[in-house]
Amino acid sequence: MGQEIFRLLSVFKRPLAANITLLIRSFWIIFSLVNFIFTEQIEMHLYFQLWAVSSFIALIVGGFFLTKNIEFKKIIKTKVDYREIKKGVKISFLFLISSLCTQTILLSGRFFLDYFDGKAIVGVYTFFSQFINVIEVIVYNLVVMMIFPHMLETAYKDKIKFTEYVVAFKKKTIIILVFCTIGLGFGMPYLVEFMDKPLADNNLISFYILLLAAIFYNISLMAHYILFSYGKDKIILYASLSAVILNLTLNYFLTESLGLLGIAISYLSAMLVILIIKVYYKARFNKNSYENIDIGKQK
Repeated sequence: MGQEIFRLLSVFKRPLAANITLLIRSFWIIFSLVNFIFTEQIEMHLYFQLWAVSSFIALIVGGFFLTKNIEFKKIIKTKVDYREIKKGVKISFLFLISSLCTQTILLSGRFFLDYFDGKAIVGVYTFFSQFINVIEVIVYNLVVMMIFPHMLETAYKDKIKFTEYVVAFKKKTIIILVFCTIGLGFGMPYLVEFMDKPLADNNLISFYILLLAAIFYNISLMAHYILFSYGKDKIILYASLSAVILNLTLNYFLTESLGLLGIAISYLSAMLVILIIKVYYKARFNKNSYENIDIGKQK
């Protein structure tokens, strides 16, 4: 429910309130990362407790923020329009499958590593992944949340405005990627050395491959949200399904022989497939006009 409140606040163009809710809900992740860095132990019971508490507090705070946009008393008295619910379920189902594919790509590596190499290397992979995921979090909160609602609003109404938002989306994303790549690229070796983590130090090449994969994925978001604005759900699903199939296949064949390096290569390959597919269809869509696309129908 906390996630849905976050999305509603984003739809209502209240990024500050949405980010406060997200920060509260993500407290357990921050604590877990800090705890692992200093203790090198994974305390799942404690993490689940923190997750529950953080989610509950975020739900209360987010609900309070929503009272400025939604009159909950009227909602209780309003009749349910089941036709709209059915329509929404049909539309959102494709995105649910796409999201599950993306999460599978993100998490499958841990299971393969745990099976072939043990929890120590899983800890290193988790450690690297947390820093890699920071890039997506920053892009989402500083770019997607700020600009995408306007893209969605102007997609069919004002082509010029839509193009301006797309350009702003691309510029801000590239700037964030440049700074994050430089910061993480140069900073990780010093951080690993400072924390005295020899296993992580021995696998730094895997970190840089994961970093490159994150760059590919975040670049793909530029095409992703243009396609999303025009309801090209099947293209997004096709990209996600193709990527997850490739990722699982490569994980199976590469993890046993290459370990974390194999997982990193598999992840990079999946992100590259997502980038290629989305950019390809976006290029077909955007031949100097956002009006001529031969795939799918308008919303």
